[in-house]
Amino acid sequence: YAAAKAAMLGLMRSLALDEAKYGVTCNAVLPGWIETDTQSAHEKLQGMKTPLGRNGRPEEIGSLVGWIASENSGYMTGQVLVVDGGNSIREERA
Repeated sequence: YAAAKAAMLGLMRSLALDEAKYGVTCNAVLPGWIETDTQSAHEKLQGMKTPLGRNGRPEEIGSLVGWIASENSGYMTGQVLVVDGGNSIREERA
């Protein structure tokens, strides 16, 4: 998982640099624990352990992706947007 994630982020950054001259942007969304119908009990529990104390909702990710795809985010490229209820910053503190 870690190697594939690092490769994906490297590809995203490379594309962001290479395609910027054409006005094309490339960014990545890294969602945390998101409520789904197929989410296991363990996954639900992990979401409850985030600093916000809940799992994310699909519409929270969807609205972010919609904004990224819009012209309103046209000056953003090569960025990683972590949407995990604060889980990643909690892990940094530990």
